[in-house]
Amino acid sequence: SNADANYDNALGVYEVDGVGDIVDVRLLFNDVLLDPSATATITDVEDGNQIGFFIVTLGTSWANSLDDEDLLSFVDENDDTANSSDPENVRLAVNGVALGFGGIIDVYETDRLVFHSFSSAFNEDGKEHVVSGYNVDDLDGNEGNEIDGLVIGFEDQSNVDNDFQDVLFHVTTTDAFVFIPTTEAPLLDETESFF
Repeated sequence: SNADANYDNALGVYEVDGVGDIVDVRLLFNDVLLDPSATATITDVEDGNQIGFFIVTLGTSWANSLDDEDLLSFVDENDDTANSSDPENVRLAVNGVALGFGGIIDVYETDRLVFHSFSSAFNEDGKEHVVSGYNVDDLDGNEGNEIDGLVIGFEDQSNVDNDFQDVLFHVTTTDAFVFIPTTEAPLLDETESFF
């Protein structure tokens, strides 16, 4: 992961199963600013499931306060497992308690500070907070230092400054995993860049 942000953001991942339930929510990095060269491995993705990434803006202190036994999830307004068919009611929860609603974080309106790659409809503001593209070109201009895989950039502000570099990372896959675009955004061709 890499970041050019003023906020201490946490980065996580989840799966969306065949019926649209958001399951297996986990944090990859409690602080994306801590070590830009850090890597994480996403394992045990259920066959047929899709993955989505999320950030928690200003989430580092919160993430560091979690215990190993704490269970993350996304819930709806009834505190049931959130489903992609009801995107306006996707809220991050710890041990079944939704954040920002008298739960763990009272200082921030936490549901407004969680942004998703899976669908902009999951975001409280309804805005797109992610750009991505598959790139095999040398991104940093250093010969022989290619990044091969899906490059994802997050915007971490609700009043979007549209730099999409607040959380920046790339995803590489194993032979058993296939990228399937699920967004309405146009794919970049080899002559375009979002940087």
